Amino acid sequence: SHGLALHLHYSYGLLAPNGVLVQGVGGTLSDQIGEIGGGDVLVAMSLAPYTRQTVDAVTQAREQGADLVVLTDSALSPIARSASHTLLFRADSPSYFQSMVGALALAEALAAAVAVRGRRKVLAHLQNRQNRLDSEGAYWEERADRTVSARP
Repeated sequence: SHGLALHLHYSYGLLAPNGVLVQGVGGTLSDQIGEIGGGDVLVAMSLAPYTRQTVDAVTQAREQGADLVVLTDSALSPIARSASHTLLFRADSPSYFQSMVGALALAEALAAAVAVRGRRKVLAHLQNRQNRLDSEGAYWEERADRTVSARP
């Protein structure tokens, strides 16, 4: 679920400056989870088949006092067992691959809920991010002084 986690991390980063994407690159997941404790919230996501690495990370974070928000496909999921809050999605698909559409919708709803709860603080952070992106010319725009013609 790394793509989904990355999307949620990016969306959250538009709203608040304190998010960290825990990735475990180079076998460092336990070290990264080791920095989480009371007062922290770990958002974890997984669907069947559940990876041992994710299950262990969720267990470790809970033992260290972190609150857990879990996005998963079943209330019986091993990561749901120790969660403070469980958000369920369906992953049914007519193909071999599971669908991530439900999980994506939940992730976006979670980001929207953060935006609503954060109110002015979130709006100020979002405006600062947008101003920075605008000043860097991050988005391509058609130049007003250039005309585009279909004819040569």
